[in-house]
Amino acid sequence: MDMITYISALLAVFLLLGLFALVMRQMTQGGMRTRRLSHALPPAWRRLLPRALRLPALNSDEGFAVANVRALDARRRIVAVDYRDKRYILLLSHNNEQLLDTLTLAKPKRRLPPA
Repeated sequence: MDMITYISALLAVFLLLGLFALVMRQMTQGGMRTRRLSHALPPAWRRLLPRALRLPALNSDEGFAVANVRALDARRRIVAVDYRDKRYILLLSHNNEQLLDTLTLAKPKRRLPPA
């Protein structure tokens, strides 16, 4: 095998690895602005994905939201999570996580339509 064939085969392997890494990142770490790949696929194709990647559709009734994240240092963060009518303050570190506090959120008052 000559050198040009060897280099082009090596380049093709690196290109395929990069493409695979890009697709896996899109499927597992898609941001809020981008649709995840499992939601973009038709339902008939979703069953071909591994079970861990078959993400259920999120609805507004779940009530789960990350309110705020503060980094203490490179390994520890404090995270405020809203779930239903409570806010949970969590300390997340490299080795474990700990619930620091639970707060009850005030329900927003409904405005009555003008009569």
